[in-house]
Amino acid sequence: KRRAPSPSRLRYDAKNPVISLRLTAGLRAVLDDLRSKGDVSIADIFRAGLGLMSPPIKEAYNNGVGFALAEVYLLVCWDCEDAVMRFYNHHLENEGSLNRG
Repeated sequence: KRRAPSPSRLRYDAKNPVISLRLTAGLRAVLDDLRSKGDVSIADIFRAGLGLMSPPIKEAYNNGVGFALAEVYLLVCWDCEDAVMRFYNHHLENEGSLNRG
């Protein structure tokens, strides 16, 4: 005979509902590849996709982009510096529009 779930289990399930979904094999492969590249959970991927990343994650991402572009800026030729800055400005504009909804 099956035991009734404990009150703590009931509270946990109420705060953390389970979802079930089916993926194509290709989408599953992409998801597994993304997860294998770092310490990223499926919940983190959902948060990012829904624009719900926590501020520390967004800040770390933006810092990473800024750092990488600063490194690129130092390495490109003089003619390409403007292209790097346009890319960076485009990134900043897109980040702002995502935050406005």
